[in-house]
This record gives sequence, structure tokens and C-alpha cells, in this order.
Amino acid sequence: MGHMGLRRQLEDKEIADSRVALGRTGRRFFMALVSVAAGLVVINVVYFAVRFGLGHESVRVPQLFNLNHEENLPASLSGSMLAIVALLSLAIGLLRRRRRARESVLWFVLASGLFYFCIDELTQIHEQLSEPIRDPFGLTGIFYFGWVVPAIAALAALLPIALKITRRLEPR
Repeated sequence: MGHMGLRRQLEDKEIADSRVALGRTGRRFFMALVSVAAGLVVINVVYFAVRFGLGHESVRVPQLFNLNHEENLPASLSGSMLAIVALLSLAIGLLRRRRRARESVLWFVLASGLFYFCIDELTQIHEQLSEPIRDPFGLTGIFYFGWVVPAIAALAALLPIALKITRRLEPR
């Protein structure tokens, strides 16, 4: 077996030895996040069904719960979940760097992108990009909100990194 094969086996063993159990508190926290997110989706699906399906135009979802607005519970929840995933990615990157794993830099890049998305979700940076991007280029249709152009570019840049990292994860 060559040097690279031996190194890969050692890295695989290190990964297996560094598993973290979610624990009861982690599972409860995860289920609480899923429940709140599912509840918000249900509220909005019922709203759209009543308003547009049944024709009750006067029905409105309170701004606090509306998935189509900013500065409310769904945006805060989304930003919080992005922060959690970014922190977990950073922790994995630090662990991998300590073990001298070659993909540790990828975890840091992924964590940085996720932190940006978190900050953007909570502060609405993307909303400020719409007009300066849309107006000079005359964007319409799905690109009317000009911020989707840099968002697509950022996601396209992070996707290969996320896929590379994901392929190295154990299915379990």
C-alpha cells in the first residue's frame, strides 16, 4: 500500500474516532427547531390555501409568521439555523486541521459562506443589492430581485465544496 493509501486509512480511522453523539438535549433541540419550522410552513400553507384557494382575499398571515417577509420569526429562525450550521462547520474544520486533514480548509470556506448567509438573512444585505443590480442590467422576471444573481454565484461557488466534503462523510 502506498503512502497516500495509508494516509487515507489513518484519516478514515480518525474520522471514525471523532464521532459526536447528539445526546438527548441535542435531539430535543433538533426536534424543537424542526417543529417550529414545520409549524411556520403549515401556517403559511393554510394561509395560501384559504386566501388563494378559497378566494378569501382579506385573510392575512401576521407579519411575525409570514415566510414572505423579513425581520420576523421565520427570518430569525433561518438565520439562527445558518449560524448553528456555520459554527458546526467551523468546529469540524478546527478538528480536521488539528488532525492535519487535507480538507480542513474546505470546512473553513464552507463555514465562512454560511456565516455570510446567516448575517445576510438577519440584516437583509441582499435586499439592498436588488436595485443596484437590477436597474443597470434591466433585469426582469426571476431576476427582478437583483440579489438573486450574486446569490446564485455564491451558491454555485460553495456547492462543489459542500459536495466534496459531503462525499467524505460517513453515511451514518
